[in-house]
Amino acid sequence: MFSHDMKENASGFVDINVMDMKTLRLMLMYMYTNTLKRSRWDKCPKLFMAADKYELPSLKGQCSSYILKHITVENACEMLTLADLFEDLDFKSSVQEYIVHHDEELFMTAGWKNIIQIILCWQQKQCI
Repeated sequence: MFSHDMKENASGFVDINVMDMKTLRLMLMYMYTNTLKRSRWDKCPKLFMAADKYELPSLKGQCSSYILKHITVENACEMLTLADLFEDLDFKSSVQEYIVHHDEELFMTAGWKNIIQIILCWQQKQCI
């Protein structure tokens, strides 16, 4: 941001207004200490998104590793969506592998039913 012709370079500061304070604090702690000592499951998806936005690949990798250690049939669909949305092929592949190994349980969850509804909607071109 500071090395290209962007508003941050002209103003000398970065306005971070798209994440909550806890996520920002975790991101800054990681940037200065290279550790995620206080990472919690509920903050890792947001931290993953922040790492992608601010181009912190090592933090993004740490978040995806942490997420994969805590993946469950209840959150696997959400994590698949996250991996797909941010085009993280390794993360997506690992989530897909988890889904394949837990297919019977996972196919009964609300998350899976939601994904199927979205796919059907797009196939029928009824989505906005």
